[in-house]
Amino acid sequence: MTGFPDWLVPVNISRQELAEITNRPRYGAAVSLFVVRSITLDGSQPIWNIAGRGMIYGGWLSAKSTELIDEDAPELYVDGDLVENLAFQDIHSFNNIHPDTSPYFLSHYDRVNFRSTIAIVYGYTFESSLEFRYFRTSSSTVAINALIFYALIT
Repeated sequence: MTGFPDWLVPVNISRQELAEITNRPRYGAAVSLFVVRSITLDGSQPIWNIAGRGMIYGGWLSAKSTELIDEDAPELYVDGDLVENLAFQDIHSFNNIHPDTSPYFLSHYDRVNFRSTIAIVYGYTFESSLEFRYFRTSSSTVAINALIFYALIT
């Protein structure tokens, strides 16, 4: 047997033996953004808006009220485009409780205490902006606590 096994092939980049080299973006330090907000108006209300190019490391959004918030919906916009806006009851009925199914998944759903929490998954990138909004349909005030970890390209 001559040469190297398939998994031990040496690479000489200086001689450009590769047909293609992947250049990865360089992200800056991770940044966290924590928001506490009361939503009192119907319709879509902003939670946070991040400008720049970057990547999501993760996060969560928790909503609590004094009445059912099943039809309320967290909304994720990437580069100005709506990516996800399922109502809490839909996320629950679709059993969206796993990280690999969408940009966010349900981590807590409580119809007795009127509280729902979603987790935001790792790895989504954005070129110009990342915005999270909350669409309120209930008539009572909704208390929002939200945390996002992200990094911008330096």
